[in-house]
Amino acid sequence: MTAAVVGIVLGALFGTMAFVRWLTGGDIGLFVVVACGCLCAFAAGIAFATAAGFTDSFRVHPRRRHIPVIVGTVTGMYALTWLGMTIAATIDIPVSLMVPHTSGSPPSAVIAGVLVAILLIGPVEELLFRGILMDAISRASDWRTGVGVSTIVFAVLHAVPLGSIDLTVVVYVACVAVGGGILGIVYHRTRHLGVVALIHGLYDAVIIVAAAGYLPL
Repeated sequence: MTAAVVGIVLGALFGTMAFVRWLTGGDIGLFVVVACGCLCAFAAGIAFATAAGFTDSFRVHPRRRHIPVIVGTVTGMYALTWLGMTIAATIDIPVSLMVPHTSGSPPSAVIAGVLVAILLIGPVEELLFRGILMDAISRASDWRTGVGVSTIVFAVLHAVPLGSIDLTVVVYVACVAVGGGILGIVYHRTRHLGVVALIHGLYDAVIIVAAAGYLPL
C-alpha cells in the first residue's frame, strides 16, 4: 500500500515537472514523458483506490447541476490568482515562480498544455489528493481533517520541485494551499471526483492560457 502511494506521488510529480519544463522549453520529447508519467500514475491510482475500496465517489461525468459549481469555482480561483499576483507584484515578490510566463510559446504548445491539464494533470492529482488521500483521512477521522491534511500535502509536494525555501516559495505554497482547500471542500460537498478533476484541469488550462499572454494575469 505504501509503495503504491509513493509510486503515484512520484509519478504525478515527475509528470508535472516534465510538463512545466516542456511548456517553457518547447521540447516535444518532454511532452511524451509527461503524458506517460501521468497516465502511469493515473492507472496506478485507479488500481490502488479500487483495491482499497475508495471508489464510492468515482463518478466521471458531471451533471447539469454541477455546471454553476464548476464555472463559479474556476472563475473564483482565477480571480484569487490574479489578486494574489497583483498584491505580490506591489510588494516586490517575484511572480514568475508562481506562474511562469510563456509569452513566446507557439499556439500549438499552449493547446497541448491545455489538453494535458484537463485530460491528465487534473484527473491524476485529484485522484491522488482528494480521491485517495482525503478520503482515507476522512474515514479515519473527519472530513475537515481530511481536507486540511490533504491540502497541506498537496501544497508541500508542489513546492518540492522548486528546491529552495524563500518568501516567494512560501507565498506560492500558500496560494496552492488555498486552491487545494477549495477543491477539498467542493469534493466534500459534491462527492464527485469528476467535478473536482474538471475544475482543477480547467483552472490549470486557464492559467496556461493566461501565462502565454492570451488572458490578463
